Amino acid sequence: MLSHRIGYSLSSVLALTGSSLTIRGLEIVRATKKTMSILKGISALFGLLLCTAFAIAFLPNVADLVNTSRTDPAVETGLTCTTNGAGDCTITLADAHMHADTSGMTVDETSPSTADRTSNTTVGADRVTLSLTGLAAITLYTFTVDYEKVDAQASTATGLPDFLNLAPIIFVLMMLVVGVIVGGAAMSRTFN
Repeated sequence: MLSHRIGYSLSSVLALTGSSLTIRGLEIVRATKKTMSILKGISALFGLLLCTAFAIAFLPNVADLVNTSRTDPAVETGLTCTTNGAGDCTITLADAHMHADTSGMTVDETSPSTADRTSNTTVGADRVTLSLTGLAAITLYTFTVDYEKVDAQASTATGLPDFLNLAPIIFVLMMLVVGVIVGGAAMSRTFN
């Protein structure tokens, strides 16, 4: 009877100990999987931040290349207009300005005096007409306009100017997606 009790007790202890080990083993496996998920998330975030840093570092170069590919420099001299009684006049460019505002443009008065009139200039909706304000009334003015005209190849390609306008944003978004994919994939292989 004593051996039966000892045998029973030992088997009970072994059974309890085995189940305890199994439960603890499952807890360790669950904790390890949870830790791996956290590490994968952190690594994906690290990849995202790394690619964001690259995007920020290279974005000025991309923007310059895009601007260069869609514009050509242009200088027009001897553009004249006579102001009205309010001191306003309009001049017309030979080619359309690339931008809807005076970005990349300089309007210099050459006669009757010399002054930078860029801040007094508004680009028309057609991007060819420039309206100047704040001048002397009923006076003949002569201007030199340095601006960025639309590149001939870019203007004939359907949708290309719009795409080139969005290219820097597309570049940043692509870098972010690549960062998440590469960071997650690299750490997935490392931790699995």
